[in-house]
Amino acid sequence: MSFHVLQPRKVLWTLRFLTAKQIFWRLRRKIIQRAGPLGRKLAAADRAAAARFRPLLATNRISVEDRSMQAVLADNAIIVQDMAARTFHFLNCSHTFPGGRVDWHSGAVNQLWRYQLHYFSFVQDLLLHTKATGSNSGYEQFKALAHSWIQANPPLRGDGWHPYNISLRIVNWIHALHGFRDYLASDPEFSEVSTHSLARQAGYLSRDLEFDVRGNHLLKNLKALIFYSLALRDTRAEHYFNLAVGWLESECAEQVLTDGGHFERTPGYHVDVLADLLDIGLFLRRNRSISYDWLDGSVRRMLEWLLEIMMPGGNLPGIKDTSGSGPPGVACLDILASGALYLQDPAYKVTPDLGLYTLLRFDKAEQGRYANWLLHKTQSRSSMLASSGFAVMRQNQGRDALVVDIGKPCPDYLPAHAHADMLSFELYIGDRPVLVDSGVFEYAPGTWRDYFRSTRAHNTVALEDRNQSEVYGSFRVARRARPLQPGWSLDNGVQWVRAGHDGYGRLPQNAEHVRTIAMLPGCWIVLDMVSANGGPVDAASYLHLHPDLQFAKDRESAWRIEGLDTDVWVTPWGFHTETLVKGRADPQPQGWYSSEFGVRQPNWVLTLLQHGSRRLLFGYVIAIGRPAEIDRLENRHTEVVMSLGGAGRLTNLHFNQEGVSLEQ
Repeated sequence: MSFHVLQPRKVLWTLRFLTAKQIFWRLRRKIIQRAGPLGRKLAAADRAAAARFRPLLATNRISVEDRSMQAVLADNAIIVQDMAARTFHFLNCSHTFPGGRVDWHSGAVNQLWRYQLHYFSFVQDLLLHTKATGSNSGYEQFKALAHSWIQANPPLRGDGWHPYNISLRIVNWIHALHGFRDYLASDPEFSEVSTHSLARQAGYLSRDLEFDVRGNHLLKNLKALIFYSLALRDTRAEHYFNLAVGWLESECAEQVLTDGGHFERTPGYHVDVLADLLDIGLFLRRNRSISYDWLDGSVRRMLEWLLEIMMPGGNLPGIKDTSGSGPPGVACLDILASGALYLQDPAYKVTPDLGLYTLLRFDKAEQGRYANWLLHKTQSRSSMLASSGFAVMRQNQGRDALVVDIGKPCPDYLPAHAHADMLSFELYIGDRPVLVDSGVFEYAPGTWRDYFRSTRAHNTVALEDRNQSEVYGSFRVARRARPLQPGWSLDNGVQWVRAGHDGYGRLPQNAEHVRTIAMLPGCWIVLDMVSANGGPVDAASYLHLHPDLQFAKDRESAWRIEGLDTDVWVTPWGFHTETLVKGRADPQPQGWYSSEFGVRQPNWVLTLLQHGSRRLLFGYVIAIGRPAEIDRLENRHTEVVMSLGGAGRLTNLHFNQEGVSLEQ
């Protein structure tokens, strides 16, 4: 019995948010997959041949003698050597296929790992190996693996014919067409076999675009069709081009929000989509001499958003399904460097170094131009990304930053990467992550996927040990929390952000949670208010510490965070119980951190508990340098007054419907 059959109520709630078009396209795919010869006709294609095209990436743009390439090439040599023995490394998990034969449908690995195998993303490793060694072993490996894939994956059978996998594989095979062009020219038989397979894959993809999922998946589909139409001679190539460009324009208009954020609200996928749009723009310029204003405008807005949300040290916030080993595999600073070169705008140069993504896409002259540009500073001021629902509160000239999520969990019809994490935040001191999102460990449904998406895995408040939004399965959400009462002021004086949600309105207590975060020099004040009109409620506020750090009770009222170069304290108030946990598995997981797929580390979690009815008030002060001294906390009918002492002065903060005001 499937996981979803066990939860019919949640499935029905999920379906309420889907469009009729999505449901139609999902049912259509299921029918096609079971239609036998009739379905396989959709993968029929005419013969195709490689055209003369200018590549997206080329290994002749890098120098194997460069010191910066030595570590990359050393890792590459190991990867390619292991591949020769049919050992593959994906998502921090290695698997060796016995007998030297790749089982493309192996049940010994999970589906996401198999997807990685079907992507053929290792083509880049084989091309780098060929550049470094000058041997034909990289080509021979690609040829053997491509032959194996074609033989083991007849049309519409298995993971290989999922439209997402087709899309990534088409682009990677096109990289191989150019990178191995000299070998292919003397191997006409394999050249014909591979291009015919590409034609069949593109033909099927064009008839099965992911209108059931949309989002970043659909953009991958469109990218593949654009690349195919420009890299191969095919009677349907122009049709594919016009189809893909037309849909790409409309999807950019929807998916790239007015503040530049990607509408799935997951920073990792924002970078993934940005990389795809940059790749498309470069390939169009090089092979059609075309630049679309709507495409370049989307790229620019997404770069601006990335500059705003990027944490100190060039780190990407680990919010929702953001992973260091999953999509996109491109560092923030590297994608900004590519964006600077693409738009010819030095404003996006915030690092002097170029990563592999940029080095493979831009030639020596362009790299030299980048080197001559002045270096720009990263963001030092606070900012509100209202459309995507994030506020970034910076101080100490941008060296310390807190980013808080005040937006809805996901687009209504696309819940795949949503977590139950409204009003959660991450805190960086210097370039060190301090209070963190727990991350994403895997996509397979089960205990760990449930935990990393849960409310208790985030720096926010859970009521009655329930999730704000009903996340379930791998990528599903039933009833969702909706944002309430957003407000902010990030100007001079006290900076503050306030937002709430109604995710607990479904409980018998009919509860709402409103969080206000105020920032003063050297500290952030977090005030939570829970309104529970239907009876008493249990509230738990969580603080997740990075695994390199630990909590220590420094005095009766404050916790010191150890492991940093500077002293940081958390001073809670309004709670009846404080507990610490690290790496707990039962009865339910708590205290786990995963910055990359497949890697799980125990970390300390401070849980602050309160119980009551009507109007609960609680919170904490995060202070740098010395612990906060809360001299007075007064809960008036229309406002809360907090007096903070220290450094010989008293600061009074007024929290009310108008926001936060300051008197000294």
